Amino acid sequence: MYAIARSASNSTGSMGIAVCIASKDDFNWLQGEGKIRQWSKPGHDWQTSFCEVCSSPVPGENDENNMYIPASLLTSDDSTLRITHHLYIGSKASWEEIAGGAKQHVAGYSG
Repeated sequence: MYAIARSASNSTGSMGIAVCIASKDDFNWLQGEGKIRQWSKPGHDWQTSFCEVCSSPVPGENDENNMYIPASLLTSDDSTLRITHHLYIGSKASWEEIAGGAKQHVAGYSG
């Protein structure tokens, strides 16, 4: 599992959202899967998943092999997580500063 920062202003109202990427083989829902809804940005390949009851962000499909998991949902020790990629920096605000040495991608990334 690795961490990335995604530009997410359309779904969070913030500059971005930190997510972890996990193989679909290593991921399974315990409950509530039927309450998940998706929103896709029109004309774009970006989507977000959320709970229809409380609107909280939830894990979703990153690509055909992987799931993204919002880092805010992790309940175990996350002290070893590091951001490895910054996505969609081509649409970041002009005043936003990106710190650290993570790889930067103008658009999406699937690795």
